[in-house]
Amino acid sequence: MQFSLTPDAIFNTRQARQNANLRARLETVGQEVITGRRADVLQATNGQVGDAFLLEKAGQDITRQRSTASLATARLDAASGSISALRETLVGFTPNARVTFATGGDNEFALMALEAEDALSGVMNALGRRHGNRHLFGGTQTTGGPLAPSDALQTGVNAAISGAASGADAISAINDYFGAGGGFETDIYQGSVEDGPRLHVTDTDSFSPLPKADAQD
Repeated sequence: MQFSLTPDAIFNTRQARQNANLRARLETVGQEVITGRRADVLQATNGQVGDAFLLEKAGQDITRQRSTASLATARLDAASGSISALRETLVGFTPNARVTFATGGDNEFALMALEAEDALSGVMNALGRRHGNRHLFGGTQTTGGPLAPSDALQTGVNAAISGAASGADAISAINDYFGAGGGFETDIYQGSVEDGPRLHVTDTDSFSPLPKADAQD
């Protein structure tokens, strides 16, 4: 007697259904792995869907605030580096300049003029620093740097003191140039009048805006 091992129609139907279910489950699992989200949220949370959504929102808030805090930290670090470079330049130049004014001759004055140009260029480069798409010391201005080129400032100051009859007159002319409504404000500073954005570290905590390149202190 021979026995047939050929699956019958019922077996074929059951096998086809199992294969289809397996493919569907594999596809669901694959999507969950790729997206990080469970397909059946109700089952995954044992019915506590509201709590799950609150936890998800809290996680998203933490991620967003970490990104915001990192941006604020990076801008503060960059601004701090620029201000340190600016101070080092002035600390190195100022004492030598005072000595030259007090005791120097023509050669010393010529050398000091060259050093002054280098110092001015360093200061303006520090104040023109940018981080990402924003100039750190330009307030809300994002389309260009906060200052005109250093040679424009040199030209403006030279023009302001050209008619000075004495050193005191020259100093007065320079003070006027950098004072309210003077040439620096009208021709050199090109940032915004408004302060820049606050540096947010959370939704409720933030640091004051960075100083602008026309700050008096």
